[in-house]
Amino acid sequence: MQIITITNRKGGTAKTETARAIGGGLSLKGYKVLFVDLDAQRNLTTSTGADTSKPNAYNLILGECKAADAIQETEQGHIIAASTMLYSADRDIKSVYVFRDMLKGLKYDFIIIDTPPNYNKLTIAAMAAANGLIIPTQADIYSLTALKEMKEEVDNAREHNKGLKVYGVCITRYANNRVSKDMATALKTIAEMCGTKLYNTFIRENVAIKESTAMCKSIYQYAPRSNGAKDYLALTEEVLKDLQKR
Repeated sequence: MQIITITNRKGGTAKTETARAIGGGLSLKGYKVLFVDLDAQRNLTTSTGADTSKPNAYNLILGECKAADAIQETEQGHIIAASTMLYSADRDIKSVYVFRDMLKGLKYDFIIIDTPPNYNKLTIAAMAAANGLIIPTQADIYSLTALKEMKEEVDNAREHNKGLKVYGVCITRYANNRVSKDMATALKTIAEMCGTKLYNTFIRENVAIKESTAMCKSIYQYAPRSNGAKDYLALTEEVLKDLQKR
């Protein structure tokens, strides 16, 4: 079982869209996938149409249920939903190993964890549970700084998970212009400095991705011929090829 955490301390990098699309792409290829939403904003939860009143990730933190009891089945796949109570997770979480321990024994090929856009105990717990990280980012100057700062966070997380890998950095909401191309080159350099790679697939800005979120459908269900679907499926294939080499 591969546990992949999608994370970036910077907001607005299409983190949730990337988690949903990679998980959906893996499902299309026949893999059994579980989503886990650890963001109190609940974007992954609502965009998959999950029921927010059922047992969720916050209940797992409190030890009120087992992971298997919190899994819901939606049109987009299986998910452990988020709760707004996760805003208090830094106070309530008892161990950064809670999700690592809770997810053991589940029968999935992949577990995709979406995280909040900040560095807190939930993020550390998601990293402690993961085999590897995928970091979505935009091709802009602010994202360069955020990616540099991510290295320190990953190093800290390895205190709890010595085998943690950074599988790669993916560019989202890409605009084909000179500034974006220059930023992509800089991001590639920083990724290599952090001991990882920049994925070759760039996710182009595409309105169909936002529309699919609003309609609670995956990009593959909503607009299978769109640039968004093509790009995310290509990224999924790139991720799979890299994992097969490891």
